[in-house]
Amino acid sequence: MKLRPLIRERRMEKHLTQKQFAELLGTRQGVVSRWENGHDYPSLPYLIKIEKILDCTLQDLFEAEE
Repeated sequence: MKLRPLIRERRMEKHLTQKQFAELLGTRQGVVSRWENGHDYPSLPYLIKIEKILDCTLQDLFEAEE
């Protein structure tokens, strides 16, 4: 599984919209959309926030990209 679908899948499991997720991360919905659609990747500070919000580890996120 790739990082992008993993973020989307975990976000949806938490019943979060892109806007809600973005607000929790301190960013905009458009940024989350770009991550999920593969137009951009989250930086390390965002990855750390993502792992806390989505109850996963950085290892989960990086293994998803393999």
